[in-house]
Amino acid sequence: GVSVQGVGVSVTDSSQDENDASKYLFSWSAVKVEANKKKKRTKVQLMLQFQGGLSLILPLQAKFYKMEDTQHLTWGNPLHQIDYDCLIKSSTTYLDIVKETFR
Repeated sequence: GVSVQGVGVSVTDSSQDENDASKYLFSWSAVKVEANKKKKRTKVQLMLQFQGGLSLILPLQAKFYKMEDTQHLTWGNPLHQIDYDCLIKSSTTYLDIVKETFR
């Protein structure tokens, strides 16, 4: 399963489209999240739990704006996906991220 900030979300497994990878899609609403103050960010914890008891914790960081503040939508480059290469260390239940690629 997948949880964002400790709350479970519905996930779609799209792995059949990939050769040597797992691909999962989900959406999460930030409507109730408070806007960040100037120069501040929010840590968003994303946890993926796999069969066999393995877990992957992704410590993401986001900037939240007020809903009516639409000028920031045009700043920077859009992020479409993040690819993670992970390893399982022996005798642990967590996956270690060895490489991340932002696309």
